[in-house]
Amino acid sequence: MMNRDRRARERALDMAMPHVASEMARLVGSGLTLQLAIGEMADSQGAVISDELARVSRSINSGMTMEEALVEWSERSPAECVTMLVAACRIGMRQGGDLPAALDGVSASLTDVLELRAEAAALSAQARLSAYVLSGLPVAGLLLFSVLDPSILRTLVTTRPGRILLIVGLTLNGVGLLVMRRLVERSVGGFT
Repeated sequence: MMNRDRRARERALDMAMPHVASEMARLVGSGLTLQLAIGEMADSQGAVISDELARVSRSINSGMTMEEALVEWSERSPAECVTMLVAACRIGMRQGGDLPAALDGVSASLTDVLELRAEAAALSAQARLSAYVLSGLPVAGLLLFSVLDPSILRTLVTTRPGRILLIVGLTLNGVGLLVMRRLVERSVGGFT
């Protein structure tokens, strides 16, 4: 249950972060300091991201430097999107440069990652469905042939060689299903 809540929270962060980076870029580009932009966004974003930004803002207001508060956020929330946003902010603070452009770049990158994950999920769903269909075909064939010729099913169920073939066939079918599922999980594992 705890793992599922954490994953749901990370998913919510991932979904919200492109907008957060874009909005932060807009606010900083319009003249607000990064600290004021974070404070402003803590009041206006969705629940998960508002909580995180409010914690960063409170840490700064209680005496932490901006960099310390950002590093603390990155350590507390090891989601890749937070790491990218924090890195862009820290580089912008240390090196100077165009922080709004860097934040817009983070937003674009995170949007690309979300689109890639969605595409990988769609492709893996298609592959999983194919695996289930392929696993179900032998069973459907057995049922169809047993309707057409009941002696086939009777032979498989009542004779020793038939039962052995039935067990071997079902076992191989189950193993094939597991192998196909693992292949799908491995092929899209880095994107979901």
